[in-house]
Amino acid sequence: MSGTDMTAVVASLQALNVLVARIEQLLEPTTPTTLASSYAVTWDSNTTVAGDTISFPPFPWASGTITAASYFTNGSATPSFTFAVKINGTVVTGLSAVTVSSATPATTTATGANALSLGAVISLVISGISGSPSDGAVGINFTRSWT
Repeated sequence: MSGTDMTAVVASLQALNVLVARIEQLLEPTTPTTLASSYAVTWDSNTTVAGDTISFPPFPWASGTITAASYFTNGSATPSFTFAVKINGTVVTGLSAVTVSSATPATTTATGANALSLGAVISLVISGISGSPSDGAVGINFTRSWT
């Protein structure tokens, strides 16, 4: 996929997120509500996890909080990798160097620097690859508020 094609895909995802946020505003309840949601990255059994920074489209809701990250991996040769979660380039406390080395799903709690606002960019930074991790996932869990 060319850089132009990727730019078009990202622009489409951003437009879709804005549309979803607007629809949710129209359906907004009359009392404050907090909803749980997540962004996820997955790798199938044919894809080896590689060092990368994956940025999600800008946060389309007024406010939120990253609460935790859930993760697992499979693969071969004692597979593992490390990840960090960032908001606008700042590492979320508690999610700065999480090692993924088991096929059993696990969760690590975010403990600070985890507030989200409209337009915030959440990034997943993957590093420290060992063995051949594959067939895994990292989910960034967050709440978002309607007020």
